[in-house]
Amino acid sequence: MGAYSRPHMLAKIDGRLKGAWLLRRIQEELTDHIGGNPTVTQRIIIERASIVALRLSYLDQKILDDEEFTILDNNQYLAWANSLTRMLQRLGIKETGPKPNQLP
Repeated sequence: MGAYSRPHMLAKIDGRLKGAWLLRRIQEELTDHIGGNPTVTQRIIIERASIVALRLSYLDQKILDDEEFTILDNNQYLAWANSLTRMLQRLGIKETGPKPNQLP
């Protein structure tokens, strides 16, 4: 990528791909979560979080399909899950609905 490249053009998502729907949905939901109109840093976090969530969903499907889940898959899953958690924390966690009953 050169000094005059447009990085947003490199990450353009082909809407015909299966994952494109999930990416758009996650981006829309996270944008709604922060109240719409994200700042540039929030937008970048939302874009990255949606890609990581997509990667995790592919590994989830691999588990559900009872495919071989290698050590590399496991390590990637844990790294991506932790990264996603940190990104979501940066966007803010808002409690909705009643809290589950806690034991005394």
